[in-house]
Amino acid sequence: MSEDGGATVGPGPSSTALSPTAGLGLVAFCAVLFFGGGLALAGSDPVWSLSLLPVCAFLVPSVLCARVLRAEAVAFPHGKPTRDAWAIFASFTLGASLLALAIAGWIVRLTGPSEEEALMAEFVARYALPQRVVLFALLPALCEESLFRGVLLASLKRWGILPACLTSALLFALFHGSPLRLAPVAILGAALAAIVWTTRNVWLAAGGHALHNLLVLGAAQIYGASSGPSTGALALWAVAGLVLIALGAWRARRGSPARGGSEQ
Repeated sequence: MSEDGGATVGPGPSSTALSPTAGLGLVAFCAVLFFGGGLALAGSDPVWSLSLLPVCAFLVPSVLCARVLRAEAVAFPHGKPTRDAWAIFASFTLGASLLALAIAGWIVRLTGPSEEEALMAEFVARYALPQRVVLFALLPALCEESLFRGVLLASLKRWGILPACLTSALLFALFHGSPLRLAPVAILGAALAAIVWTTRNVWLAAGGHALHNLLVLGAAQIYGASSGPSTGALALWAVAGLVLIALGAWRARRGSPARGGSEQ
């Protein structure tokens, strides 16, 4: 049995069938489902759209793909996190979230609030807090991580950590469909990929994704339609984010934080 970055891959079908071709092909298939499904559900009950679309376009295809290829353990690693793994999770999640929020804030200051963002904020405000948490934080995190940091990242392992994580992050950002959000979302995606690669636990990435979504909802609630945080606050967030990301990278380089947990 050999270890390769974020998961332990043994001999058998799962080590060969879960190839880059399989992962990228799944992403293309999910893109058709996601964007086509969005058009098909336009005008329907928004709650059903928000609930069904991520499940049917991301979660179900990812689980079925891993099952058919007999690669569930590789696609969805879930070793027991160690203390170092939790430290890496916290550093990368909070660091990437702060940096992404800072960049998004600077973009808004440079370009002005976009009509798309205003409509999205108005749409989110229609829902009660429990619905916002489920529909805009928890459900997207679980479903998107199953694809981008689950099957896709596992399929790209043979490329090495940097190409695999960056590819996962870029495709994740492209699915959000907004050029202005490309950099912030890609930064978050890269950090989540690094979490899975170093901790061998995709559920930590899902938790980090959900936490970031909650921070975005909180920022939207606090700042509303205003110009957002001051330039000084944005700079402080960016510096803090970079420091935390560097700390997470340093902890990850010390060794494999997942040792001692259950390896898949």
